[in-house]
Amino acid sequence: MRRTRQPKPGRFRFLALAALVSIARALCVAEEPSAAQNQRQLAQQGPASKIGIKAEGLYSLTVKDLADAGFPVGTLDPRTLKLYCQGREVAVRVTGEDDGKLNADDRLEFYGVGLDTKFTGTNVYWLTFGGARGQRWTSRGPAGSAAAPLRETHPEHRHFEENHLYGKLTYVEKPGEIPHWFWAQARAKERQEFAFTVDHLAPAAQTISLTVLLWGNTTLFDVEPDHHTKILLNGHLVDDSTWDGQCERRLQKEVPAAWLAGGQNKLIIECPGDTGAGALDYVYLDWFEVAYERQLVARDGAFTFAAPEGPQRFAVSGLPTASVSVLDVGSPTAVARIAPLSLGDGRVQFADAPQQPTRYLIASATHGNRP
Repeated sequence: MRRTRQPKPGRFRFLALAALVSIARALCVAEEPSAAQNQRQLAQQGPASKIGIKAEGLYSLTVKDLADAGFPVGTLDPRTLKLYCQGREVAVRVTGEDDGKLNADDRLEFYGVGLDTKFTGTNVYWLTFGGARGQRWTSRGPAGSAAAPLRETHPEHRHFEENHLYGKLTYVEKPGEIPHWFWAQARAKERQEFAFTVDHLAPAAQTISLTVLLWGNTTLFDVEPDHHTKILLNGHLVDDSTWDGQCERRLQKEVPAAWLAGGQNKLIIECPGDTGAGALDYVYLDWFEVAYERQLVARDGAFTFAAPEGPQRFAVSGLPTASVSVLDVGSPTAVARIAPLSLGDGRVQFADAPQQPTRYLIASATHGNRP
């Protein structure tokens, strides 16, 4: 079987669309509708560059990046640059495009998100040029009342999952629909510890939520229950349960916020081994989540958070520069820049009145991920 050469991680490649289509046909690649739609749209534009995105954030491409990817930066009209994802054009910002040419300090910015599927974590974007003007970010001033409630915290949901152990469960109802990769296996008489980090807990928070997803591995037909598990958070007992069979065990508990520390924490799973299964009591850890009220403090010069509908004000701190972008990214195809109410001392305050739940991205001028 002929093997194709893979690109270096973090780079994006310039591809002539005709060559791409011919290769796909030769290999009999069956595309999903969104991918096929992307190809039809790109075919109307010309050459395209493939960009792989694995994490949510603000991404920036310089003129040198475009040149390295094969774009004719000397003759290209930047107003025609367009970005596509999943069959839709994505709004971007191109600084300095109004003069119709690319200068050395111009750059293209866009809001990108990764994927979370069983097949891949990489979302594919296509950058092209030519023809009509591309879709751009819009701008708007503060909305709602300056007296609207000020929010300095938001509900944070942290998901922790690693795939290290393959385990096939054959006695579940639909074995083909459950995961086969797990974080770890806890056995009878064993204690497994999983370190994780959270930051900027709201001081006034009273409770936090802990969700843990386990799967039973042992199933002895003449024994019930098979499993006995204890779950602890930083030494505090969260759950002590017995359960039976090869099945999902999803625990969701509200516990005192004082049990969660800002910084390093430990989730502990114990299997006492005192059921009828004895030493054969095995369970898998799939993932766990922690939900808590977090202060609106930026990480590495940027921060993304969800907000409900209605008039409200927000104050985000921890920003390293005085130049900050406030973006409404609730719809990636229609990103909007929001003028702040105030800015200074590493803190930005803005007001908005979304008609439906949305998502905001706050980023300093020094922040910008590279694809």
